[in-house]
Amino acid sequence: MVVIILNGGLGVGMMTLKQDTDVSRVYTPTNSQASIDEARLRALFPDTSSTDFYSYQRILQPKYATVLVKAVSGNVMEPSILESLIRIHTAVNNTSVTHSFEDLCAKRFNKCVIDGDIFVSELFNASLHANNVSYPIFFNHYRVPVNLEPLLGNVSSVSPLEAAYLKLQFHLKSDTVISVDHLHNWQQEFVKQMTQFQDPNIDIAFSHSESLGDELNANIKGDISLFSITFTIMITYACFATFSASNDCVGMYLTIF
Repeated sequence: MVVIILNGGLGVGMMTLKQDTDVSRVYTPTNSQASIDEARLRALFPDTSSTDFYSYQRILQPKYATVLVKAVSGNVMEPSILESLIRIHTAVNNTSVTHSFEDLCAKRFNKCVIDGDIFVSELFNASLHANNVSYPIFFNHYRVPVNLEPLLGNVSSVSPLEAAYLKLQFHLKSDTVISVDHLHNWQQEFVKQMTQFQDPNIDIAFSHSESLGDELNANIKGDISLFSITFTIMITYACFATFSASNDCVGMYLTIF
C-alpha cells in the first residue's frame, strides 16, 4: 500500500511492483558503461528478428528455446528417433499461452527459424533411409546448404551418419514488437511442456534464454527465507544470552545513583 499526497491531502493507493529477473538488467548498474554501449549498439544495428533473422547477425543475447536429444540406442540418426523429433517439433510449435509460437518466433522469409528443423523434413528422412546423408553439409529441398556440424554431437561415423546427440533450437523475436513478458510466459510454458514430454526412444534436456535468470531468482527467494529464519534465531539467542548481564548492569546503575 502506498500513501500519496494530492493537493495537500493524503490519499491511499495500491501499487503493484513488477518483478524483473533479467540478468543483464538486475546485475548491471544503472547508467553503467555497459548499458550505454548496449543502447548504442541497438541504435547502430537494428533488431530485425521479426522479419529477417540470422543468428550470426545478433549483437546482443538472443531469445530462444533449446532441446537437446540423446538416443537411448546411442545413435540419433535412426528413423525411429526422427519420429520422436517430429513429436518434439510439434509439441513446441503447439505451445501457447497468450501468444502461440508462430506469433513469437523469429522469422526469415515469413517462416519460423528453427535450427535443426532439417531433421524433421521428408527429404532428410528419405535420405537417411537411403543412407545418402551428406555430412557436414546437407542440401535441403531448395538446394540451400545446411551445416549439420553444430546440430549434432559426438559424431562417430559419416557413412552411415551416426551421432550420439542432436540439438533443436527454436529462435524467438527479440525486438520491441512483442512484450518481454509474453516471451517469458511462453518460455515458462515451454519448460512445462518439455517436463511432461515422454518418449521411450530418447532422453531430452531443455533450456531457454532466461533459464539462468529464473534459476538465480529461485535461489534468491530460498535464500531470503533462510536468511530471515537464521536472523530471527540469532536475535532471539542474543536476547536470552545477554538477559542476565543486562539485569546486572541495571542493578549496578541503580546502586551507583
